This record gives sequence, C-alpha cells and structure tokens, in this order.
Amino acid sequence: MGILMDSRTPAEPKPDADKNLAIQLLKLVAPDDVATDYENRLRAGGLGYGDLKKALFEHYWTFFADYRAKRAELAANLDHVHAILKDGAERARATASQVLGRARKASGLR
Repeated sequence: MGILMDSRTPAEPKPDADKNLAIQLLKLVAPDDVATDYENRLRAGGLGYGDLKKALFEHYWTFFADYRAKRAELAANLDHVHAILKDGAERARATASQVLGRARKASGLR
C-alpha cells in the first residue's frame, strides 16, 4: 500500500493515532473493537506502521470479499448483464421521451 506515514519508530508512542489515515480506514472496514485496539496500540507505542498496514489490508480484503465474488459472477454471465442494461436503457428512453415532449411543448417547438 502507498499510505504515507511519519518517521517515528515502532517503539515511539503516537499520540495523534486518531488522525492516522490507516486507522481511519481501518474503522471503515474492521469491527469497532479491532480498530479501537489498533488505535490504542499505536497510541501506546510498540506497533509499527507496517503491521498496521498489513492488518488494514487483511480487513479490507475480508470486507470486500462478497463484492469481489458478485463481480466475478457478473463477469462470468455477460449476457445477463447486457440484458439488464438494455432493459434499463429502454425504460430510461421511455421516460426521457415523455419529458422531452413536455419540454418541446412548453418551449413552443412542437
């Protein structure tokens, strides 16, 4: 990952742990107790940024696993995807033609 960190060593306490980008992202993808634990460990010192980034990646990977599976399923069935897109385009076209008709009438173009 390319998340920039400061130059403090792992042993140094990081009192601004709540402002750390990796911690903020971890709060989005990990359970609250896990994110809080990493934040407290970072604040106390003894946790390196590399370990924090590895934990973030693991929780990120787990969080998006269902979405990756759904994407793979859709990619394997492109005929279904194209049918859905075609149906949506037809419905949008019908609505748009009604709106355009009203706009033309209101502007005197029809």
